[in-house]
Amino acid sequence: MRHTAAATGVVIALLPLASCANGGSAADAFPARPIELTVGWSAGGSSDLTTRGLATGMEEDLGVSVQIVNVEGATGGVGASQVSHQPADGYSIFGGASTAGMWRVMEQSDASWEDFYALLAGPSPTTIFVRADSEYGSIEDLVEGMEDDPSMRYGTPGPGSNGHILGELLKQETGTEAEHVPYNGGSEAGRFLVSGEIDFVSVTLGDILNLVESGDVRPLANLYEEPVEVAGVEIPPIVDTYPALADQTAINPWFGVYVSRDTPPEIVERLAESVRYATEQDGFRELYEGDLGGIVDYTVGHESDEVMARVEASRSWALHGLGMTEHDPAEFDIPTISEFEWPPHGRAANAAEWPEGLR
Repeated sequence: MRHTAAATGVVIALLPLASCANGGSAADAFPARPIELTVGWSAGGSSDLTTRGLATGMEEDLGVSVQIVNVEGATGGVGASQVSHQPADGYSIFGGASTAGMWRVMEQSDASWEDFYALLAGPSPTTIFVRADSEYGSIEDLVEGMEDDPSMRYGTPGPGSNGHILGELLKQETGTEAEHVPYNGGSEAGRFLVSGEIDFVSVTLGDILNLVESGDVRPLANLYEEPVEVAGVEIPPIVDTYPALADQTAINPWFGVYVSRDTPPEIVERLAESVRYATEQDGFRELYEGDLGGIVDYTVGHESDEVMARVEASRSWALHGLGMTEHDPAEFDIPTISEFEWPPHGRAANAAEWPEGLR
């Protein structure tokens, strides 16, 4: 499903276009027109809000409009596939969570993380929420409820998402049952939680932080190893109660902007500079750390590849172990977390090299 920024009620300011020097190359003139930044999830969730926050700073730095387009489906895979089939000229780029690592094993997209340069803004924790009037006051209470009522239902941002993995791992760890209900993003899942369609959600913290602030939902636990405090509420780490889940913290998403690896290096460097600029702005830091509960940690180059490859290994094998993949991760040369090594394992070594200035 495709929504323009206007359709979602968000106005992106148009800034003056940069002039193109006569006789210069396309890279020299970049950017000479507006950039389309596709978000693979619905409006209002963590991916959408983070990408819009980055777009604001990128516009200031680049001097052109960065136009947001929401293309939902396949946990970001539909939007990423569309971008991957556009010309690699920097004018069609992707934004959102680091879900690329499991698209192939889930048959959600033919694109994968090594098709993109990931210009990362930072991570954010996966969190379990209930309605504010829920009888469950802690993660232990919720698990007891699942033991008593195996017909409970929980929502996530979509099949194979970080929220889906955490929900299934919690069931596996506690020997409980609950029906998974996938949505087009965590914000949509939150709306159905409030309406009473489902009993709890497992989503990225920022997806429904607005519902915490409005008093409609309560967080029970997060997948960090330390407590997180947002909107005046301290969220305990789930690993304190279920230590076996500590090995799964790598499923937490990172958010950023993704550029085709076929893009000219000068354009990649210019886009990376604009993302770096955006992450340094007070407005973005207030949004990402204050409103969305994330950690600003601008990351590019080989370190970015390691983040993406580690997320891929963690998510792909977790999903496979839960019987939720269409393919064995080994088919794509994806190592298990216990076998993960950096410098690159075989598959990562085949990814196109970063521009020299970003390595």
